[in-house]
Amino acid sequence: MNNRLFLKPLLLLVGLLAAYGLMARRVRNRFYLYVSFALSLAIVAYSYKLALKSEDGLIYDGGSLDLAIKYRLAAPPASKDIVIIDIDERSLADLAAEYGRWPWPRDVVAELLLALEDQGAASVALNLMLSDKDINNPEADELLNAVACELKRTTFSMTRLAQQNDELSGGRLSEIPGALETADADDKKIALLLPFFPCALSKLALNNLVIDDDGLVRRAREYWSESGYLLPTIAGRAKESSPQTAKNTADQNAFLINWRNRSDKGYHRVPFSDLYRNLVRGEEASQPQTSIQGKHFVIGASAPGIAVLKGTSLGPTTDDNEIIATMIDDLISGTGLTPIDIWLNAAISCAFVFFLSLLFGRGLDEDVADIFFIVLEFAAIAVTIISVSYFSVVVDLSAPAAAGVILFSIVKIHQYAERNSRKGIGLFGPNPDPSSIVRVVQLSDDHEVVLGRLESYFGLKNVVEVDQLVQDSNILSDVLVESRYLFIFSDLDAWTTFQDSSEDSKEGYELIGETHRASETDDEQTEWRLLMARLASICLDHYATSFTRRDSG
Repeated sequence: MNNRLFLKPLLLLVGLLAAYGLMARRVRNRFYLYVSFALSLAIVAYSYKLALKSEDGLIYDGGSLDLAIKYRLAAPPASKDIVIIDIDERSLADLAAEYGRWPWPRDVVAELLLALEDQGAASVALNLMLSDKDINNPEADELLNAVACELKRTTFSMTRLAQQNDELSGGRLSEIPGALETADADDKKIALLLPFFPCALSKLALNNLVIDDDGLVRRAREYWSESGYLLPTIAGRAKESSPQTAKNTADQNAFLINWRNRSDKGYHRVPFSDLYRNLVRGEEASQPQTSIQGKHFVIGASAPGIAVLKGTSLGPTTDDNEIIATMIDDLISGTGLTPIDIWLNAAISCAFVFFLSLLFGRGLDEDVADIFFIVLEFAAIAVTIISVSYFSVVVDLSAPAAAGVILFSIVKIHQYAERNSRKGIGLFGPNPDPSSIVRVVQLSDDHEVVLGRLESYFGLKNVVEVDQLVQDSNILSDVLVESRYLFIFSDLDAWTTFQDSSEDSKEGYELIGETHRASETDDEQTEWRLLMARLASICLDHYATSFTRRDSG
């Protein structure tokens, strides 16, 4: 029973393929116009869907961008003015004797923040959440609050919580220091995780990272958009404090992060304990002294267990301090990446589809078409990689390449069905009308026009093409080449009527023989084999005669 249930759909599929073979021959070159038009409509519809879904105007293919970043040829150098103060394993071990296990007393962080500003740091981003009081050391918390009141260029982190918590919050968007109100602003409640000490509240910025649907960080924002309000981010605050850049209202708010993965050196990292001992304690550091004047600092943890790791184009575990440092660098240096407009990409995809369809419709040789298509696909990849390597605009041609693959696959299926239906091979075996006569015709050079005329008059299933007498490699394959014959199934009246219809009907082919279908056997399969044997004999005799004439001439 199960075998029968499986067999019925299989037979239906075989029948559909065979029927499609006849349809493919009937539509001919119009097929390429139809499929290119249908694909173009699909591209426009998909682009419109992506445009509606995008919140920040950045529309790109994450997988394609990751590959381009991975294999890029060059990348901007990491700015020497951006330094990561790393709470690493070495720092934890170094300060453990005095302050115990992490977290350290807050006055340790407060003293370093004050020292950095006193030494002329351009900006300091504290990538640590200090949302709870230290009940065992309230004096350290009081010192941190007092220092925070004096700091001018330090940013403290706040975190945007899930939207379902908004109604439980008592704060509103307009109450956030630095929030920019736009024309369609809605002063809603917002759930935020804030530092516990009051003097930090006027120096806040979001430390949230923009995460794509697949969980990776690829883009960033100077301002975080929330119900018509633009909230400052850590990277945006650093840009505002930079003398090279002017404060704006998010003219270039969102951008793709331009990772420094091809730079000779990454961002300079200095252990927290070394800098603390050098600047606060006045002790000599084990590493060369770090210059403070005019530099941007990010203070964060990379030690296992307290580090925040995110997946990015660089890999599955990128230190969030590295991410923030790159965002700051992009904003200050203007190196953030921007993908090309979605509609320009759609136009390129549609043009690519129509161009390939035109080539296929003009009868481009299949081998040449395969090579040409592969070259175009590699060219699309090369353009994407080069744009990511040397320009700020990402010309991602993965969409045109994907459209080309879809078109190429459809065309290959179509050509396979059309070719095998003409030859009567496999699933597309011929089922001609009953006839007492089968004629063998040799085509001239302009065979497509003649073939179309014959198929139109006698019917597609009554015209079978033999374009090579021997296909597999054997002793005859080098001799029996460039042979092109047709088997035409028809009665005498139909053939006579066709020849008498016009003078053009007699041009472009040569009738070289005919045979009767009738045989002495009642077995249909045996009868068909005998018929094919007689037709093959006619073709071989004609080929041998023609070959002898050419050789003697």
